Amino acid sequence: MARENTQAPGVGSTPEAHSTPGAGRFAPSPSGDFHLGNLRTYTLAWLFARSTGRRMLYRIEDIDQQRSHDSAALDQMEDLASFGMDWDGEPIKQSDRFPLYDDALHWLAEHGWVYECYCSRKDIREASRAPHVAPGMYPGTCRNLTDEQRHEQRAKLAEQGRKPAIRFNAHAAYEAVADNDPTANGSHTTPGLWTIHEDFATSGQQSESAPPSESTPSSVPNTYSGPVDDIVLHRGDGNWAYNLAVVVDDLTMGVDQITRGDDLLSSAPAQNFLATALHPWATHASATTSATPAVHPTRWRYNHVPLVVTKQEMKGHENTNRQLKRLAKRDGAVTVRELGHDTAWAWVAQSLGHSEYASAPELLQVIDLEAMSHEPVVWTPPQ
Repeated sequence: MARENTQAPGVGSTPEAHSTPGAGRFAPSPSGDFHLGNLRTYTLAWLFARSTGRRMLYRIEDIDQQRSHDSAALDQMEDLASFGMDWDGEPIKQSDRFPLYDDALHWLAEHGWVYECYCSRKDIREASRAPHVAPGMYPGTCRNLTDEQRHEQRAKLAEQGRKPAIRFNAHAAYEAVADNDPTANGSHTTPGLWTIHEDFATSGQQSESAPPSESTPSSVPNTYSGPVDDIVLHRGDGNWAYNLAVVVDDLTMGVDQITRGDDLLSSAPAQNFLATALHPWATHASATTSATPAVHPTRWRYNHVPLVVTKQEMKGHENTNRQLKRLAKRDGAVTVRELGHDTAWAWVAQSLGHSEYASAPELLQVIDLEAMSHEPVVWTPPQ
């Protein structure tokens, strides 16, 4: 049974009580109730942070104003608190931080590290089929346009009632960051790739895409490498992009441990590179706003944990098989409030190998996070 938390949501221990600088974070989008996958990932985020002596922060990711609801944000905080998970300080809302994102974007622009993008999703999808473009990467269509070409493209969008998006010019920033930031030396051993510290998804092995290392997995944190990318910072519809918002937030909040689903592992190097490029700005921003000092992104630790999945029947011409797919709210009664808190917690605790423990603090005393399985966790609805 889930134990009631006697502390009010948002009230946790003081920063001085923690032995490790930096922090982990909850970062839910308040678009509805948590489902089991959300709850399991946030439980692990809390366990990873508290087991390493870190603060735990709470950020409400409500940049999508149309899908965000204050009532959902309150319900989510109450749900986590009911399982014994606390956090340090008051929650922050991304919707209160738009001026900070604007300041970061202007700083990048002053360095020549942004450009307008006029591509539609269809344009990008078709261009990405070219053999020289890596899957999921922006092909660079608008990166090197002339001023005249930009003027023409801007006029075409205006006729359609659209505005350009703003992209990070990772290629322009790469050499400057790699050459001028000695802290980043170990993160760019292969041109065009960026390396992060991945403590879970690659534990016990060196990532295939990572540069070779003479160190053994048992003596140093594991690594994962991926290409830098011209990711969107500000969308054409006028909204801030997730990529910029989370990077600015993690930098200025003093976050240095990021736990999330392993479907986001491939995007982590590009986001970490953007964070590294922005670190000088964040250092100044922290000093002027009395915010928590930014931890250099090359020291950030990532834990990309397995998703909760369901088995979906895939009907072919000759047979029917089952394919794993990510758990979603459309899969039926899978939210914490639909299942009930006791049932939801019992399933999460059982999935972590400790069904007998009734709260996150109790689980913290016994769980061996390094021994946790890397396989997807299959949710089977009760019969």
